[in-house]
Amino acid sequence: MRTRSPLQLMLSVLACAVLSLTLGTPVAEAQRGLRPVTYRPESRVQLSAMVTYQWGGTLHTTAGDLKLDDTENYVGVLNFQVRPGARGELYYSYQPTTLRRTFGTTDAVPMNVHYFQLGGRYEPVRHGPVMPFLSGSAGAVLFDAGRSASGIEYGSDWEFAFRFALGATAMFSQRIGLRGELGLLVPTFWSTGGFVCGGAGCYGTVTGTTVAQGTAGGGLTIAF
Repeated sequence: MRTRSPLQLMLSVLACAVLSLTLGTPVAEAQRGLRPVTYRPESRVQLSAMVTYQWGGTLHTTAGDLKLDDTENYVGVLNFQVRPGARGELYYSYQPTTLRRTFGTTDAVPMNVHYFQLGGRYEPVRHGPVMPFLSGSAGAVLFDAGRSASGIEYGSDWEFAFRFALGATAMFSQRIGLRGELGLLVPTFWSTGGFVCGGAGCYGTVTGTTVAQGTAGGGLTIAF
């Protein structure tokens, strides 16, 4: 059984706290008799910086299995209004992790995973301090590998990927708020080949077409 590091436990607690806070704000304001923050999405661009916990990422091949370690993930999101209730969204995330390659023997490969996504989000509630949303996007993912524990030097691999997320933004003033979300990142492999390629060549033949990674967490949002 894999033991989580203190940082991973802290991120899990942070994710729960952010989601609880975003969902509980209206009730707390009503109980205190406070006037809700006036929020005008039609005049706002939002920039969010988040820390999430990212898990999953297992690929089964004819030669063996490939598994990404569950680690923290650093996210930046820029969104802008397209029309009332709909926003365009630019999404970037960076996950420093390790790829466990099990092909008869196990090898560990340090890897950085970068997601570059363009899409949109739908906001069913367009007024008030708490804005729940559904978002979706498509773009690319970069698997950037280094030298493995066995001394093999690997390279980089670009793949198509898409993303879905459910979350909420809670604005505490005209400019400052919190964003929390649960997301699903899905790299897609269109053809057979290895998960990581480099000077030593590619390993295995992909039997599936997608690899799913889940994310949960939150962070600060600034509106302009």
